[in-house]
Amino acid sequence: MMGDPVAYDYTYVEGHYLHGDKEGLRGRASVALPASLYLYGEAEAIDVVNQYQELKLSDYQFGVGFHITADRLLSKSSYLSALRVVPLKGVDIFVEAGPRNWDFESNNKSRGGNDIAAKIGWRFGNPYSWQCVVGAEIQRHAKMSGSIDQDALKHLATSEANIDVDDYIKFSGSTEAIYGFKFLWNLRKASLVVGVEGSSWDTHGVTVGLRLVP
Repeated sequence: MMGDPVAYDYTYVEGHYLHGDKEGLRGRASVALPASLYLYGEAEAIDVVNQYQELKLSDYQFGVGFHITADRLLSKSSYLSALRVVPLKGVDIFVEAGPRNWDFESNNKSRGGNDIAAKIGWRFGNPYSWQCVVGAEIQRHAKMSGSIDQDALKHLATSEANIDVDDYIKFSGSTEAIYGFKFLWNLRKASLVVGVEGSSWDTHGVTVGLRLVP
């Protein structure tokens, strides 16, 4: 006999500290809407430890998300019938997308732009005790290309000549894939959050934070 579906809360405020190849702060807010929809907003200010120099990246994004229980999704699609042998009870699948604005600073020069960020993931667990959120995200922004070796960069940095390193290191648009998971210990009106994430920039790190729910 099927039990009642697990009801995950999509209205919350969350703050994180990132530590690793990316170091900084990240904040997120989400508001549930009817019909399994929700609005979200996210902002972060981080330092990226690159192979050549330290880069500062700040961005904010907002958009709309949609979530559905895996059991309900399987019941509505005959193409996914093969997955019914997988224990998916209590699993919530979500997708979200929206515009994103970023600023990328290096050598006291700033570059900025906007694009679309998109994410897919799933949640499982018990909202009254613990949860695990697994996700993968795609976003596009500037990336420093390695067009100069470390010795040449060191020579430029220590040279007395008035040389702009940006003339030797080129920046170009790049798509970054971010992936990871976070584990939540749920309290009465808050959750302690610990996560691990990596990206196609060859950056890895951990996040620790707090989620508050109404």
